[in-house]
Amino acid sequence: FSVNLHDPVEGTSRQWIHGRGVLYSLAFSADGKLLAATDTAAAATIWETASGEEVRRIAMPWAGRAAFLPDRRLVASRH
Repeated sequence: FSVNLHDPVEGTSRQWIHGRGVLYSLAFSADGKLLAATDTAAAATIWETASGEEVRRIAMPWAGRAAFLPDRRLVASRH
């Protein structure tokens, strides 16, 4: 899957983020600096939104909807 992050004021593309499998869920951290996605490849992946760099990929056989705690120290997924 691919996700295109846009600047809502300018209407321009800021960053492309590419994942594996089929996208299931997206969640931004409260500060907007991280993006988590769950997918059909049984994982949750976290990216930096500014650079598009993958920060971490977490194997989750039952990955569902993703969510961050406000302090960004924990990302959760439910199935």
